[in-house]
Amino acid sequence: MFWTTFWNLNQVMNLIAPEWSLRWVRSELQLYDECGRLAKGPAALQYIPIGPGKHEIPLLGAAFQHGVKGLQGGKILAEALKMQTKLPQKIESSGGAGGTKT
Repeated sequence: MFWTTFWNLNQVMNLIAPEWSLRWVRSELQLYDECGRLAKGPAALQYIPIGPGKHEIPLLGAAFQHGVKGLQGGKILAEALKMQTKLPQKIESSGGAGGTKT
């Protein structure tokens, strides 16, 4: 898991290697476009409908706040709101579910 995302080097990477952050954000947003949900955590490898932590959201927001060029702030906000407020839905490509259980 990617606990304590606010204590890791992602903020530094946004400043010293913004192209790396941009590639990661684009990958995460592509998953959203194709599946209708953000993936769980920075590795973007799975959907897990448990636990309220959505570590990808502060990482997306931090990349935008650090001024990484080429990001769509409105799209990031809309996706973050959906992930935090909508109930889980079936992910057709995986057969599992994604979203926040309440």
